[in-house]
Amino acid sequence: MEVGQALVPVILTETSFKVEQAQIPINQGKLAFAGQLHYRPGPVWIHLEPGTTANAIQLTPEMTDRWLKYVAPLVANATRIKGTLGAQLDEATIVFDQPQQTQVAGRINISKAEMTAGPLASQIIQGLGSLTSLADGLSVQPDARPGPSPSTSSLVTLPPQTVDFSVRQGIVNHERLYLQLDRAQVITSGRVAFDGSLNMIAQIPLDPRWLGRDLQQLAGQVVTLPIDGSISRPSLDSSSFRQIAAQLGTQALQSTAENYLQQQLNKGLDKIFRW
Repeated sequence: MEVGQALVPVILTETSFKVEQAQIPINQGKLAFAGQLHYRPGPVWIHLEPGTTANAIQLTPEMTDRWLKYVAPLVANATRIKGTLGAQLDEATIVFDQPQQTQVAGRINISKAEMTAGPLASQIIQGLGSLTSLADGLSVQPDARPGPSPSTSSLVTLPPQTVDFSVRQGIVNHERLYLQLDRAQVITSGRVAFDGSLNMIAQIPLDPRWLGRDLQQLAGQVVTLPIDGSISRPSLDSSSFRQIAAQLGTQALQSTAENYLQQQLNKGLDKIFRW
């Protein structure tokens, strides 16, 4: 991150380095904080006062790769990124020599961000593309609109939102991060360990525009995808896609049968009234 000029009031002792309330320009935004760094005796750790804030920080691929991926794994390995974010901390004790003892809690405020899809986002897009293609083929009425396209260069958008997160015992937990993958809305929650291992879920409501009028009863149903593996090699459990695909097939057959029965009933009524 690019740090601009600032006047920072400090109190230095033999054991600590205390920073009074200060504001520092960072990546065209601003970091406002107060805290104390303890360096003797070890381990080295820093305590930031509650209310520490960051505003309008410009995102870079390096920032995403270094730390944002632990809060939002779907943005990991993004090659192009633009947008701004901020944060507010309720507590922050960072132990540099023993990271497992670090404790942080707060909120990330995303103004808006766009980036290219990484490995995990691409897997979800491909699964959704296959699902919507199946729905389009099963629909009796050809009015379904295409869903997400299985392209590795798809755009991931983070709409304006506030995301709660915490860091405890080497695990970063986040709650309800909203993303837009092409034309699909995805909501992620779960845990990412410092070693990169994943234990989270992605929830995807079925968009009525994908389904056609014969399958609208499934609109709004949520596909839940467990995700494990690691940030660099994510593993997506596609069983939910298979379950929804089976429901699509069942619904399509039921709709076809109902349409056939309705046609036969109409023919019978026509004969009665003509008679």
